[in-house]
Amino acid sequence: MIREHRWSVLDGVSHNIDFGLIWVDCTPFKEYIVKHCDALELTIADYVRAEFFEKMKAVKSEIGMVKGRLDEDAQSIDDVMALLDYIDSLKKSDNKVEEIADFIDLMQK
Repeated sequence: MIREHRWSVLDGVSHNIDFGLIWVDCTPFKEYIVKHCDALELTIADYVRAEFFEKMKAVKSEIGMVKGRLDEDAQSIDDVMALLDYIDSLKKSDNKVEEIADFIDLMQK
């Protein structure tokens, strides 16, 4: 959208505007707007990139937590039952697997 605005300024704004007795040179104005659009585009790209990396770190952290819990060795039947309960808790609506899937879908967009 910013790029479209940049090109519409370049195409739509004349270099010179004639008001009869007054002639206005719009070249500095166009350059200012184009530089501003470029700076805004870079700022937005940096923000989106930072947000993407934060979400990737969150996904990696969540996957690490689930993986760490599931990699535990069961030494007794109580450990097996605890792991089965943990797996059942992952299947619930407020689970980490859905959060991870949502993060991944959001990042793909």
